[in-house]
Amino acid sequence: MSDIVLKTENLTKRYGGVHALEGANFELRKGEHVAIMGDNGAGKSTFVRQITAVEQRTSG
Repeated sequence: MSDIVLKTENLTKRYGGVHALEGANFELRKGEHVAIMGDNGAGKSTFVRQITAVEQRTSG
């Protein structure tokens, strides 16, 4: 049994012609704690909205 609880492969989100998130890969394993950090406009909120299904992803 795998200990991966969340995995994304090539997660992409576009708003019209704007690539808000391009090719994001991520794995979260049971018991791990992570922080998502980055500059303004880096795609942190977009990434979280994709993995929580608040918004529909473009692909991935």
